[in-house]
Amino acid sequence: MILAIINYILVAGVAAVSVLGFINGAGDGYDMFGAGGLPFPILALLFVLWRALASPSKKLGAHYFLWPAALVLVSRTLFPAAAAEWHDAHAALVVASVLLPALLRADLVWLVVFAFAAVSSSALVYFEQREMVAAGGASFYLVTAQLTVAAFLAGFIPWLILRKRNAAQNEEYNKTLEEVRNNAINDGMARARAMPQQDGAKKGAAGPTDTGLVSANTILMDSSSTDTFTLLKDGGDGVNAQLKAMLPFMRYNFKALTACAFIYDSAGRTLALNCHETKGGIQIAEQAQISVGKGNIGQVAADRKLFMSGDLALYGGQPPYYAQNANVSSLIAAPIVWEYWEFKNGARDKKIEEFLGVLVVDSINKNAFNEHDKEVMKKFSSIAAALIKNIQMNLTLEHNAKMFEVYYNISQQFSVALKTDEVFNAIMEKIPSIVPSCMRQIVILHDQETNTLELRHITGTKGELAGAEKWKFPPASGGIYSYAFNNYNNGPVNIPDLQAVKGYRFVSNEPLTPATRSLLVIPIIGGEERRCLGLFSVESDAPGVFGTGAAGDDHPLKKQLTTIIENASVAVTRSLLYLKMEKYATTDGLTGLNNHRTFQEKLAQELERARRSRLPLSLLLTDIDFFKKFNDTHGHPVGDMVLREVAACIRNAVRLNDFPARYGGEEFGVILPETDPNGAFIIADRIRQIIEAHVVDSGTDKLRVTISVGCATIPVHCATQQEIIDCADKALYASKRAGRNCVTVYAPGMTVAAK
Repeated sequence: MILAIINYILVAGVAAVSVLGFINGAGDGYDMFGAGGLPFPILALLFVLWRALASPSKKLGAHYFLWPAALVLVSRTLFPAAAAEWHDAHAALVVASVLLPALLRADLVWLVVFAFAAVSSSALVYFEQREMVAAGGASFYLVTAQLTVAAFLAGFIPWLILRKRNAAQNEEYNKTLEEVRNNAINDGMARARAMPQQDGAKKGAAGPTDTGLVSANTILMDSSSTDTFTLLKDGGDGVNAQLKAMLPFMRYNFKALTACAFIYDSAGRTLALNCHETKGGIQIAEQAQISVGKGNIGQVAADRKLFMSGDLALYGGQPPYYAQNANVSSLIAAPIVWEYWEFKNGARDKKIEEFLGVLVVDSINKNAFNEHDKEVMKKFSSIAAALIKNIQMNLTLEHNAKMFEVYYNISQQFSVALKTDEVFNAIMEKIPSIVPSCMRQIVILHDQETNTLELRHITGTKGELAGAEKWKFPPASGGIYSYAFNNYNNGPVNIPDLQAVKGYRFVSNEPLTPATRSLLVIPIIGGEERRCLGLFSVESDAPGVFGTGAAGDDHPLKKQLTTIIENASVAVTRSLLYLKMEKYATTDGLTGLNNHRTFQEKLAQELERARRSRLPLSLLLTDIDFFKKFNDTHGHPVGDMVLREVAACIRNAVRLNDFPARYGGEEFGVILPETDPNGAFIIADRIRQIIEAHVVDSGTDKLRVTISVGCATIPVHCATQQEIIDCADKALYASKRAGRNCVTVYAPGMTVAAK
């Protein structure tokens, strides 16, 4: 800038000295060849032409083009004796001084040179012919008009022609760039859509996994994120094809050795090589990374400004993306920036510039790039930004569509699910399509009666939790799940890397889990009191899948899973209410055993199963001895207590597949599938002995009761449902007649009388 100002001052000084005649005739005695000083402006014109051709990447300042016109004035003034002889030559040099910038510069520098040449030349002629002008001579006006018109046309006509040609070329070039851009977008989107299915096919070809959780429709990326590096990394080749499709065109356009694209990784503040196009035989460092601010390319990322070198050796040597020296001599790098406006109250509020990466082309030739290339590089940069944002937008739409489909399908299943198992099965079926590398899912429900947390469902890689279903642990165990349960109002608990945490999940002596890295535990909140019904957790073998876990971290994947579980909470609450209603409908309210209606339905089912399997089915009917007298003596509240205690003894005495029920009043029934008369007698007597030994603590007295039991078996004693009930009832009456507190197996001839 200072040098240019000095040049302008010198040019103005030379013109003033020449016009005012301070050096008039000073060179006549030295004009040995009679050239009239013409070599000076000619040499100046040749020098400017050489500078322009030798350094096409540098735009010559206007002061360079002013010097030839100024030296024409000097030659006329220094050698006035030859001025008349070389008048036309001087005029031609003035015209050439205006023509040169019109040919070499696309802007209006020629107009500046024309104005300077026209004014200074006219002033010089005026001072030379001022006496003639004063006398009214017209030659001055004619000469200056001719020179002015000739100089103007010499600049204007080529400038106009070149301007129109450049405009046409730019229009054609822009059409070509737009075609490349559209082709890249269409091709890349097609690849991006095909990638999940291709990946799924490859995974499926590898054989089944032990988890069964790999889905061909897994949503591999979080496209709602604005992290471009993650977008391109997780999107795979289908997304990266956008940029790669543009690079061959860039390399051809710039006649470059290599064209490459770096993507900005905001987490590490580095530029990562995304894709490249280079000459055959050139080795590229595929994993090349450049820190922001380091080297020429890193400085482009730091300053967000284009960089162009004439001789790269002056800027620190070879680019860092080559595996070996490629003898690169010049380079041009442009930032990829996406510009958009933030709106506030419906109006533009703030312009945002999102930095996405850097485009780079290089050459083995020095000064390989010029000012026009800088403009073209900026266009490629804007195309690259549009490519990235277009694919991000399309993938976001596809991702949202898939998520909507997931939400809709799960909601549909929630709406018809009446049992908690159906609700959680619907969730566990869909979660692997949302969570990358989903390893395991766990459902834990809270049992209010025992105040324990129970592992109800485990899907995926069970590993150290194999066989842990129905395992219970207290809410105060101090583990991660206990913390999530007790602090459910704080929302999900996100552990980015379980291996870096010293605590435990359930209890302190639990088996180790070396495979789990990411862990997200989401409370299931429901009911009118908005209590924690349980916990749902998702595990992954990759760290940081659900975010950093820091306060305020709002990872999209965590939000999506939380939304699903919140919707599930309504279905879980409804299913628990349904189970409670079902329990009320099938369970005796006093004893907790199955009621008479459920007993009859179960007996019919077991009878049908016994007929198909041709296995025996036994029935026990029991009656508490002297219960009416006991009730009258101790009162109904104590009588109710006795009924509950007897029911508990029966429940604890029978086998897992036996079916105890309250038959009515003080009578109880027990259905014994696949049990013959001898087995029925053994079970009945075990029940009798347990009840006989049991002490009922009424608070004031220690009470004991006994029972009488009757047994009957299909097909030994009877064939129908009513017959087996009648036979068991007759056997019960026989026990009463035998003195009570005993077990009787039905025998033909038994009758029923008053008990």
